[in-house]
Amino acid sequence: MNKKILIILAILLLFTGFAFAELELGVGITPPLEDVEGATGDFGQDMLISFHGGYSFWWLFYASWDAYVMPAYLMSALTETIDDSGNVSPGVYKPGFLNMFDVGIRPRIGPLMVMAEVGINTLYVYEQSEDEQSELGGNIRVGAGLHFNHISIMGTVSSVFSSFDSMTNTLEDLGSGDAWLEEKAQEKIMETLIPTITVNLWF
Repeated sequence: MNKKILIILAILLLFTGFAFAELELGVGITPPLEDVEGATGDFGQDMLISFHGGYSFWWLFYASWDAYVMPAYLMSALTETIDDSGNVSPGVYKPGFLNMFDVGIRPRIGPLMVMAEVGINTLYVYEQSEDEQSELGGNIRVGAGLHFNHISIMGTVSSVFSSFDSMTNTLEDLGSGDAWLEEKAQEKIMETLIPTITVNLWF
């Protein structure tokens, strides 16, 4: 009897989630990232295009997927690694795609929305070989936006790392008290910071 009650409750919660859920699809534009080595400075060549899908439920919770078309210079910055001695290994200089899968919260008060998420990312490198395949990375995202009927405009900033180790090491270096490590950590964060403005349709 208890199992039946649990199953019924689970089904009711599932349907309640769908009843109070909102789906969104959109397209984003990221302006040229001038601080990244290799950028040309030309808006048309350096801007990034992204595709967005989001799912919000129970007013507060939020999950999203964002896919960015990445030029070779930015792929190189994202796949660059730094060992414990501070030696830098250059990344893979090829174009590709960055996929970010995030979960978090996005409360909405009237037309105003704010967002905070954490998640994983995967990199697909054009014509990648097995030795170029990267592990799952980590990312942190914050944002704010406005919602009007079936359209919303959202501004986000994502800090993207090629691996969880890289993300945790960079954050540790940022608060290490060592001026050189802090400077390198700031440079790494700036190289992987992706601001985006997304226009979404709500369903």
